[in-house]
Amino acid sequence: MTAIFMAGMVVSSCTKEGPAGPAGANGTDGVDGTNGVDGTTTCVECHDADQTISSKQFQWESSAHAAGTALSRSSSASCSGCHSQQGFMLTDGNNPETEDSWVGVSDPLLINCYACHPIHETYTGADVVNLNYSEQPNWAVTNGKEVDMDLGKGNLCAHCNQSRKREPTVDMNNLDAMYSGISTHFGPHYSSQSNVMGGFGAYELAGSATYPSSNSHANATNGCVSCHMGFDQASGTGGHNMSINSGSDLEKACVQCHSDGSMAKEKYDAYYHDYFATIDHGDDGNTVNTTSTYSMLGDLLVEHGVYTKVVDYEGDEPVDVHYNINGGLEINGTLTAAMFNHRFLYQDHSHGIHNPMYSRALLINSLEAVQALGK
Repeated sequence: MTAIFMAGMVVSSCTKEGPAGPAGANGTDGVDGTNGVDGTTTCVECHDADQTISSKQFQWESSAHAAGTALSRSSSASCSGCHSQQGFMLTDGNNPETEDSWVGVSDPLLINCYACHPIHETYTGADVVNLNYSEQPNWAVTNGKEVDMDLGKGNLCAHCNQSRKREPTVDMNNLDAMYSGISTHFGPHYSSQSNVMGGFGAYELAGSATYPSSNSHANATNGCVSCHMGFDQASGTGGHNMSINSGSDLEKACVQCHSDGSMAKEKYDAYYHDYFATIDHGDDGNTVNTTSTYSMLGDLLVEHGVYTKVVDYEGDEPVDVHYNINGGLEINGTLTAAMFNHRFLYQDHSHGIHNPMYSRALLINSLEAVQALGK
């Protein structure tokens, strides 16, 4: 044991570390790093405390886009492009030229912010200012007219708010031709707003009224957007609600372009009564209007067996009038064209305001053409 201990001492003495030598030269300095970017920096460009997005969303929630009344149509491939958020995006902004590739959507979302804006694309404020599909759309129904109508920001609206194809197509060179198998849903669909604004897509029957060559509403800088979003009211209209109350909003919508916007409601009321009214509201109650051009044309089409007229009542008072297409029709080109024009203006739902002079001419000339047929 003593021998082993002594050997260990000898080994330990052989490996003892000496004093440190002189320091070596300094190494090359490293490259300075950079601080990381705060991940919330761009988020707060939109999601800040001023609640701008919340106010837009609040307006949208009371709009027709948020109503979802026709959301079930999204299951149809031919309808999904306008009746669902996913369908709109999948069909390249409802481009009619891509209809063969449309698909139904079984889990639809309402048309929402993402339809109009490239939300969360750059994650900056630009995403809520820029627009999707802001180019002029391909027009599905022109009835032979060459159309070049740039609505600015309103081009986005026009991708859906335009007429759809519906057979039969009337041969305007042979109005005596007969047509049958006409659907009870015949017409441009409830989306003829852009066509009415631009004055195309209807059947321009000859008559005493002149069809205008232009329309100031289509020439507004941003078309639909100029009027429907050019103001907002505490009541919720305008802005991202996009509706216009004919009683309280016309001046705000019209004065942007018309110097006499202060008389907008009075002018609208007179125009509506002369050309579109179906119900007259008087101090002694409501009565069915039979003298407006729209009512006269509808009633005459009833006489020719094209329509059935239905009046809705609340108690003893009429409150609404419907002209329903009869099934099993076999009618000539004049009646078919006049019926289409009647529905073209009804399904626009602006009562002619989108294009007053064109709407007036369509009604007058269609009425005269049917009157000329006799009975």
